[in-house]
Amino acid sequence: MKKRVYCSECGKKISAKEKKSNKKGFIISAGILIIIAAGLCMALSGSAFLNAVNTPNPYYYNWDHYNYNSYDWIQYEMNLVIALVSIFAFSTGVVSGLLILKRSSFKYSLIGIIFVNIASILSIGNNVIVFLLIGLPVFVLSLITMIFTIHSKEFFK
Repeated sequence: MKKRVYCSECGKKISAKEKKSNKKGFIISAGILIIIAAGLCMALSGSAFLNAVNTPNPYYYNWDHYNYNSYDWIQYEMNLVIALVSIFAFSTGVVSGLLILKRSSFKYSLIGIIFVNIASILSIGNNVIVFLLIGLPVFVLSLITMIFTIHSKEFFK
């Protein structure tokens, strides 16, 4: 017995040749996943700010008194860069998720996904444990989002 297929928008019967693949679920999933990844970018930013606060500020203290080496300078600046990039990735990731859910701009949504990927890759400089707990899930979520978004490109305006 043949299964009858109806259009979800108008209710008309669709023949087997006219049946489109249902890729709208991919778009909704991609939008939700990138918003979750953007929220994790904010957690990554908080972790980097805490690491920057716990690292003594080499710009403020005297070199002779605290015996700094170049690692302290690099670690302090890297934590600040990771925090700022993660905040930017959070804002572009949320906007990208909303653009994906509205199906309005394919290019700008991919740019936001790429910024979230960059923030997750930079998190390896923060701490290996932070990378494994926050950075790697953000990278996987944004990579899945990129695949879903590219897979359903024809639904964008």
